[in-house]
Amino acid sequence: MHVPRKPGEQLEVDWAGQTAALVDHDTGEIVPAYVFVGVLSYSQYAYVESFLSMNLESWINAHVNMYRYFGGSTWIIAALRNQKFFTLAELNQEIKVKLDEYNKRPFQKKDGSRLSIFLGEEKPLLISLPAAPFELAEWKQATVQFNYHIAVDKMHYSVPYEYIKQKVDIRLTRNMVEVFYHNNRICSHKRLYGQLVNIAPLKAICLRNIKNIFSGTVSVS
Repeated sequence: MHVPRKPGEQLEVDWAGQTAALVDHDTGEIVPAYVFVGVLSYSQYAYVESFLSMNLESWINAHVNMYRYFGGSTWIIAALRNQKFFTLAELNQEIKVKLDEYNKRPFQKKDGSRLSIFLGEEKPLLISLPAAPFELAEWKQATVQFNYHIAVDKMHYSVPYEYIKQKVDIRLTRNMVEVFYHNNRICSHKRLYGQLVNIAPLKAICLRNIKNIFSGTVSVS
């Protein structure tokens, strides 16, 4: 079924399933190169670039280079061009507004809109999402300092005092920091962001117990 597209409104991007390859000059090792592809839906005019990683930095750089190659951007990005945003939350909120306008805009040559077709024909056929959404997690290690804190991405988080000098595992998600010792979770915090060194306190710590650190009575189970 042919789906009509309007010029300049939509593009499709993805990492190609097949990788390219580089050869290391010194070792002869084959190094995979991941290929980013962007296609303007109306003209099928394409942009392709390879990267050594599919991480977030590569993904963003690929989009910047693609828009430069095309000499412009598609509708939602263009609609935000003359606005200034200071936080990601502000930007995403305005994107939601523009996206809502776009989806509700009536078709010119037929009845309805993208939203009405989605609600009437497509949404009932979608598979239900799991109860808990997927969260990307990153693991790091740190040593608990004498002030019973660990440093993660320049932010400080408190840990129960009995784990001072112990090495702990840290699970990071977008919103949460969880600290583990020997596979047991010992505390968790809301993740902090910012340029300054912030401190997340652990309410369960009783300050009077800090003196036990220096009296030799501290033990780690």
